[in-house]
Amino acid sequence: MSIQNKLLMIIGAGLLACNASALEPIDTDGPDFVESSEVVPKGYFQYELDMGSANGSNNRAQLHQSGTPLLLRYGITENWELRLESEGLMAQSGQTGMGNTAFGFKYHSQDRNEATGAPAISWITHFQTPIPIIVVRNAT
Repeated sequence: MSIQNKLLMIIGAGLLACNASALEPIDTDGPDFVESSEVVPKGYFQYELDMGSANGSNNRAQLHQSGTPLLLRYGITENWELRLESEGLMAQSGQTGMGNTAFGFKYHSQDRNEATGAPAISWITHFQTPIPIIVVRNAT
């Protein structure tokens, strides 16, 4: 079993063992998915972890890429949240390592108004670190 698979099993078991709950419904941004206009309530922490893989070919070479994108969110006020987003552990072309990381914030500027049809609006800013995959292990 590869290191990546062992790590994913450990993370999965840890998440299943946690007795986490939300006081009210939460809006997720989902790493590598659509962003919500809502922010995490003040003083709350929310994490979102995903697993994905892709296969393809390039000039007759088979390519496989997998990753574990992660988004950490913390509410600092009722309208602001801090964010840390990472491509997480990645495997590509026989190499395994950590992907890029971005730091940022989200500002919720307008609530949804169903009576007038006005949408909820938020602004997200990320500062991307210029780090390519840091190789942890070369496949042999």
